[in-house]
Amino acid sequence: MQNNFNQEYNDFSSLTVSNEDLEILNKPRYIISIFTYLAFLILPSLFVILFVLPYVLDNKSLIIQADSFENSIYTASLDTNSLLIIKPEAFDNTQDSYQDFFIEVYKKDNYSVYVHILNPFILEKTFFDSNKKLTDDAFNKIMSGEITEWYNRSFISIYVPKDDVASFVPITLETLSITDGDIIITDLFNQIINFVSYLVFAALLIYILMPSIKLDIPQLKALSKKEIATRSGIGVLWILALGIVSNTISFMLYRIFDIIPETSMNQMMINRALKSPGAIFIILTAVFVGPIVEELVFRKSFFGLIKNPKIALTVSSVCFGLIHMTTEILQGDILMVVINGIGYISGGLALGYIYMKENKNIFIPIIAHMAYNLLSIVLSILG
Repeated sequence: MQNNFNQEYNDFSSLTVSNEDLEILNKPRYIISIFTYLAFLILPSLFVILFVLPYVLDNKSLIIQADSFENSIYTASLDTNSLLIIKPEAFDNTQDSYQDFFIEVYKKDNYSVYVHILNPFILEKTFFDSNKKLTDDAFNKIMSGEITEWYNRSFISIYVPKDDVASFVPITLETLSITDGDIIITDLFNQIINFVSYLVFAALLIYILMPSIKLDIPQLKALSKKEIATRSGIGVLWILALGIVSNTISFMLYRIFDIIPETSMNQMMINRALKSPGAIFIILTAVFVGPIVEELVFRKSFFGLIKNPKIALTVSSVCFGLIHMTTEILQGDILMVVINGIGYISGGLALGYIYMKENKNIFIPIIAHMAYNLLSIVLSILG
């Protein structure tokens, strides 16, 4: 395939043609790059399960052989709708990175009740008092099954360890999850795998799209460092501006549907990773490798395949937004997909607009994407 493409380019070497004419030759590469990205979403997990996991089971920094107590805390930490019921001494004996995701809101007998720190309902007077403590009435109704949903109609997921189920917790509750011991893949391991996967697929995409990328280099070289910084900075401002607009729209939709804003799973996992020993890997992925992969796919490839720029902008932005909401999509939480997806779609629109404004030169959107992600991470760490 490489030889065929090179021959096609050599055939054009003696002619005076525009970049758009040369880009026609790259359409097969754009198709391949999109399918490569789809493979990127699936293959790394399968590869790890089949070829990596069996060899690291004894590495305690990567894999934890968790008992029912630690597994219940870990599982609840992944669910913003969680209600964790466990003895405080068992909770204190687990990793600090898990504890950072919970707030104690109730006590009964020798047990404490925790909710997720990103639970958006802790200020809702239907359940909590002014001190962010669960009221007796609300707790009793939850335990009796009279209340099964939080204020925004999300199911209350109750987690308890199999080895110590509190006597006041009815095992017949529909939303009850009694967790047993299990293997836990640590955040460090997840971030290493994620970083390596992005690195490999970034290299593949660069190799696949190199003829198209080369067309952008002369335009980049014609700019001074100050011009590159200025254009990239303006791009970041566009992302921030559309972000404000999208947040306003999302807030209005929350009010219309009478629900409380929730943090997307994608953002929650980033926040979680930044507090883990593997924080450096999520920073490297989000700031450097991730923007390269996403810009080559959602801007370079989508705009290369779709001739109409407005359609390309719309399709690429929607796909860019949805890919960041895969967990909510798989959970069937369509309302959250729509509301929280608006923010990611607006980011796609901003980056797509930058790409169009820069005469479809991929370098400025990549730099703007990197700068914006760096800013977001710094704000997340400081917050």
